[in-house]
Amino acid sequence: MVNLIAYVKSGPEQGIELYPHRHPRRENKFITSPDRFEKNYVVVDSVEELIPYIKRGWGVRMSNPRSMNHRSASLIMSDSLKIID
Repeated sequence: MVNLIAYVKSGPEQGIELYPHRHPRRENKFITSPDRFEKNYVVVDSVEELIPYIKRGWGVRMSNPRSMNHRSASLIMSDSLKIID
């Protein structure tokens, strides 16, 4: 099973972990995109399906539901993502 993680780089929650966000309005699937524009979103079923897009330099919408400041999904670009096998 593959997982993704990113860390908040600055601010009051610096170092907090972010995980791929499941979007309720998108049938609880994951979103990847080359930029922040919704017209370019690609919706996938699993974290494994995100990997080819990450390798192309795309970002993933990530969040942390236990965080006060990062409950909403943010686009985290590939150079800030860590793939855990």
